[in-house]
Amino acid sequence: MADPQRLQKLARAPEGAIRLAEAALWIATGEYPDLDIAAWLRILDALGRRAAERVTSGMPAGASAAALNAFLFEEEGFRGNAEDYHDPRNSFLNDVLERRLGIPITLSVVYIEVAAAAGLTVRGIGLPGHFVVRLEHQGEAKLLDPFHRGRSLTHADCHALVQRVSGAGVPFDPGYLRPVTTREIVVRMFRNLKGIYLARGDWARALRAVEPICLLAPEALAERRDRGTIHAKLGESRAAIRDWEAYLQGEPGASDAEQVRQNLRALRQALAVLN
Repeated sequence: MADPQRLQKLARAPEGAIRLAEAALWIATGEYPDLDIAAWLRILDALGRRAAERVTSGMPAGASAAALNAFLFEEEGFRGNAEDYHDPRNSFLNDVLERRLGIPITLSVVYIEVAAAAGLTVRGIGLPGHFVVRLEHQGEAKLLDPFHRGRSLTHADCHALVQRVSGAGVPFDPGYLRPVTTREIVVRMFRNLKGIYLARGDWARALRAVEPICLLAPEALAERRDRGTIHAKLGESRAAIRDWEAYLQGEPGASDAEQVRQNLRALRQALAVLN
């Protein structure tokens, strides 16, 4: 698991107090315990300095985005890993920087950081199922998709992206375009990893991914439920019971509450037999 003390710091810190790239690299320490975070930040800073040479202060938003896109996606070769989207390495910022491959959220982290070094304000936009960014410059705002080489998006394009995930006919909530915080980005990155590991049946790594979510987003009781399921898969019955009880206490009317109650009864009975 990523260092709990660092995560506690992120949970308590005001927005902007912790650098996004640093927090993203903390995620990778769960897989790479000896990761040299400072070294990877220096690599990212070097990219930022080179990007700053290509973006001038007088450029309008569109030209700034075009210059940044040309640098990152043509010169440096960053691209979305559509061929192996669920490779966990797509979620580790050090691997993304080394391999030049990522998923929407990690490529967006690179975009935000490099843009900042070039004097541009770029914020993360957490659309359901697809992370994008918004560049704000000289009174203009442009929505951009780093997974697809920084292509420009309209609100209709964003709606189409959401519908692709949620289904046709789903109304578009304007709140989807709200900039997200560093903590929210980190939680979403851990959720991506959790989903990958659950699909693989890699319960130990899934637990390492869900623990930080429970710490950073204690209000997300579904994560407590999922952690309980993972504990049960790992044979950690008492920990599973605690999590499922907490879920049912907080969400007694949840659509899956009866199923969780059944699982809880079965686990308690199994423990009683053992005792």
